[in-house]
Amino acid sequence: MKKLFFLIVSILFTGHVHTQTEEAFGGRIITPVKIGNQIWSTANLDVEYYRNGDPIPYVSDPEMWKSMLMGAWCYYDNDPANWIYGKLYNGYAVNDPRGLAPEGWRVARHHDWIALKKYLSKGYSGFTSERVAVGKMRDYPSPYWSKKGGEKELIPASLRVNNNGPDEEFIIDNGSNFSALPGGMRLDDAKFYGINNVAQWWSPDSRDVAHPYDTYQNSVYFDNVEYLLLGAHPSIYMHQAVNRKYGLSVRLVKD
Repeated sequence: MKKLFFLIVSILFTGHVHTQTEEAFGGRIITPVKIGNQIWSTANLDVEYYRNGDPIPYVSDPEMWKSMLMGAWCYYDNDPANWIYGKLYNGYAVNDPRGLAPEGWRVARHHDWIALKKYLSKGYSGFTSERVAVGKMRDYPSPYWSKKGGEKELIPASLRVNNNGPDEEFIIDNGSNFSALPGGMRLDDAKFYGINNVAQWWSPDSRDVAHPYDTYQNSVYFDNVEYLLLGAHPSIYMHQAVNRKYGLSVRLVKD
């Protein structure tokens, strides 16, 4: 598939810089953003072909979704009007050797999410670091989240790693221009859950390839992540061993 490039220069006062190209992913024009040493897509993936040009099956039927052992996608509630959130892909599509990401990109892996979180929450640890990172990642101002953002919360200096400096205000303001949207998910029973409240992305770091029905376990401190979840509340959770029959969003990082 061909990629289209358009010259653009846009420097943000937050310190995060849009790259000099816009790229067409499945017909959508996405402006990548540089965050730290990484270049991220600023929208959830919305392609219907693998990198080699093979189509990814669109599956709306619940019984078929539950029985799929190969890549598939859908929109939330099977409604194309939800295109703004991107497509929901099952885990088989994410791990397909034909490649879900366009050339020059990859589906964000465990170490990519960890690096992003550390960069955005530098100087903080534990739950506070998660709250700070979410505030800088969540789309704002946004008509899509049930909590609209802009909420302020005082973070005492005592919660910093070095326990120094003045108290600071925590705010949901999308300071990184990551622009996380709450696309929800499709469960392994084919039901939909969480739109406007939950953003959830796959990582191809699978640890249970032979066990697609394994349940997931919470790991607040980012141990053995399988995907990242941003809730309506300011926190990030990591999970392990997610059922590949789930339909989740996908974010990309530049190779």
